[in-house]
Amino acid sequence: MYQAKAFFNFLKEEIPGCENAYFIDYAQEVGVRQTRSITGVKRLTNEDVVNGRKLKDTIARSSWPIELHYGSKPKTEWLIDDYYDVPFGALVPSSGQNVIVAGRCLSAEHEALASCRVTAQCFEYGRAAAKATDLSLKFDLNYQDIDGMEIASLMNENYYGQKNPVF
Repeated sequence: MYQAKAFFNFLKEEIPGCENAYFIDYAQEVGVRQTRSITGVKRLTNEDVVNGRKLKDTIARSSWPIELHYGSKPKTEWLIDDYYDVPFGALVPSSGQNVIVAGRCLSAEHEALASCRVTAQCFEYGRAAAKATDLSLKFDLNYQDIDGMEIASLMNENYYGQKNPVF
C-alpha cells in the first residue's frame, strides 16, 4: 500500500492537472488474482492448458504458464514451445440473456484461470466480446446462439480487414 500512496503523491506533486486529486481509500485486500467466474457455454480446463489444446472456435491463444501465488508453495507450470486456445464459449454464460464477459471472470477451471487471466489475453476477450455484441445487435441473437467459429473467423481479421496469419 506504501507504493500506491507514494505513486499518488508523485502524481499530485509532479503531474500538471493532478494537483487537486485526492485519495479516497485502498481496496480491503490488494493483489487479488482470482475471484468469481461464470459457468460458461464452454469451460477452459486445466487439461486444455497443459496439453496445449487447439480449437476451431478460438478467440485467443496463450503460452502463459499456470501461475499460482498462494501459501508457502507457489506453483508455475510452463508450456514449453507450445500454446493453447481459449474458446469463445468461455465468455458466454450458460444461462441468462444479454450478458457476455471479458476478463478473468471467464469460464475456466482454477489452474487454467491462473494462466488465461493475464492482460494480453484479456484484451482479446474484450475484442471477441465486442465482435459478438456487434453480431448480437445486427441479427437480434442471444450470445448463446452465436457460432464461436464465426467469432473466431472475425478475430482472424486484423484492424484493416486483412487476414491475420497467426490464427
